[in-house]
Amino acid sequence: MYYLLHTERFKKFGSHVGTGLKVFGITFNNLSLFQIKTPSFPEQTAIGNFFRTLDDTITLHKRKLDKLKELKNGYLQKLFPQPGEDVPRVRFAGFNEPWEVRSFENILAPAVASNTLSRAELSYEKGSIKNIHYGDILVRFGVYIDIARDPIPCIANGRIIDYKNKLLQEGDVIFADTAEDETVGKAVEITNISNFQVVSGLHTMAYRPKIKMSPYYLGYYLNSHSFRYQLLPLMQGVKVLSLSRKNLSKTLIRYPAVLSEQSQIGDFLRNLDEQIFTLYNKLGKLKQLKSFYLQKMFI
Repeated sequence: MYYLLHTERFKKFGSHVGTGLKVFGITFNNLSLFQIKTPSFPEQTAIGNFFRTLDDTITLHKRKLDKLKELKNGYLQKLFPQPGEDVPRVRFAGFNEPWEVRSFENILAPAVASNTLSRAELSYEKGSIKNIHYGDILVRFGVYIDIARDPIPCIANGRIIDYKNKLLQEGDVIFADTAEDETVGKAVEITNISNFQVVSGLHTMAYRPKIKMSPYYLGYYLNSHSFRYQLLPLMQGVKVLSLSRKNLSKTLIRYPAVLSEQSQIGDFLRNLDEQIFTLYNKLGKLKQLKSFYLQKMFI
């Protein structure tokens, strides 16, 4: 009975007979109008057990996902220096060298100009120039964007001749310069750009490393508490917060001088993210599967 009451048929019935505006309700008399068709008791048992197994599997995957997210958050605190410290509390074996501490401007330089195209000028159906919009940085992307894999809207009527001097490169980092909360300043690192044409969009600031940095390190570091605590006093605004290039330049960047240590940090965290991504997709497919069977196994 529990699963029957979660089918679309019952939801549509409830929408039809329910009453109320702010508080929606169904009376007992109306509820009694719902016609229940049941199979034999053994078939009812088999159906119930099937959905209970699906629910147990969904719960198990959700717990694994939550534990992985918690594990990642813990390592994000330990693999980068805490405020006021110059080395992290956890390091990979074989690395003992002091970390470098440099001003933002010594490590990152403005890369290319950003555009001001609105959502209405972007499309997932047409266009060849991919556009990184600040809203996607804040909501949809993690700390790096895999250009070949991640869905990125294109400039609907964009011509390469108009953007040839504004194309991003592998390893560039893009900051969202405005947000409604303290997520302003969230950054993404550009990866796997290959031969794609990608530009920096509305309310973004694009930077390019001045020195050799291992892939993925900057993406994780610039979103860690180690770096972001510096941004809090630099955010401006009340209802909408913003971060300027001038204020961003006041920050410090800490990094291992040895590229292989940067690489281990980036690869370790990226592996955790890939596991999280895989589990998230599995969980989504299980929920879709349950929804599908809820419609097919009841009449």
